[in-house]
Amino acid sequence: MCKDNEKVNCIGCGCCDGICGFGINVQKLMQLYDDFLDGREEEVKAQIAEIPEEHRPDKCFGCGRCQFACPENIETWKTLGKFAKLLK
Repeated sequence: MCKDNEKVNCIGCGCCDGICGFGINVQKLMQLYDDFLDGREEEVKAQIAEIPEEHRPDKCFGCGRCQFACPENIETWKTLGKFAKLLK
């Protein structure tokens, strides 16, 4: 379940690597999301700024392919949407 302001605790297995048709590095963004919630907002924003714009959280269109690949069933696409809102 994807609750507001709750860390996702991605295990970093890499099952979602290369799944996104738009080239979004879901695993990295899940870690950055947790870091953001841990209070490292400025550090995370600096790292996001280094990611090409077309690969940032707000570019996810919610197909769910990454979630289907996730052995922990993290609602990655919903988390990316919440992360995009937090970054604004």
